[in-house]
Amino acid sequence: MTRMLLALAIATSFANGQAIDFETLPDGTVTPDEFEISDQYEADFGVRFDLVDPVTLEPIGLPRIAKVGSPQTAFEGCGPDTPLEDQGAGLSMLTDDGSISNNAGTLLVTYTDPVAQAAGVVIDVDRRGNGTYEEWTIDALDASMTLLESQVVTAPMGEDVCRTNYGPG
Repeated sequence: MTRMLLALAIATSFANGQAIDFETLPDGTVTPDEFEISDQYEADFGVRFDLVDPVTLEPIGLPRIAKVGSPQTAFEGCGPDTPLEDQGAGLSMLTDDGSISNNAGTLLVTYTDPVAQAAGVVIDVDRRGNGTYEEWTIDALDASMTLLESQVVTAPMGEDVCRTNYGPG
C-alpha cells in the first residue's frame, strides 16, 4: 500500500480557495519536467511539499514535476506520463522522486496556516482485474502530526483501459 498526503487546492480562513496546478511557479515561470518542488509555493500559497519516510516522517527527498509525454518521469498509462482524457490533471503533475519502487517515500504537504479544506487529483490508480491493484491512503494530520482523518482510494474493478496490465492511466 502506498501512503500519500496530497492536497492541491486549499481553502483557509485567510484565503478564499487557492489552487496549485503545477503548470507554473507562483512567479509565472513554467515548470519543467523533473523539476524538484519544495517551498516554491510557501510564500504565496502557504504550502510546501516534501517526500518523507512513511514511518518516521523525516524528510528523505523532494517530489518533482512530471509533464505529460516523454520522457517517462512518473508512470506509463496511455503513453509516457499520459493519463486518460478528462481526468482534470492538466499537463503537469506532482510525483515522487522518479524511482519505481515502494521506497519512494510519502508525499507530505505542509501548510503554514491551518486549512479548512484540501482537495487534489490522484492519477494512475491501476484497475483491479488480476488480483493485484493499487491503493492510495490520504491522511490529514494536525501540527503535531496526529492523524485527524484518513481516506483510502482503491483501484476500480475492471479491465485496463489503455493496455492490458498497464492500468488506465
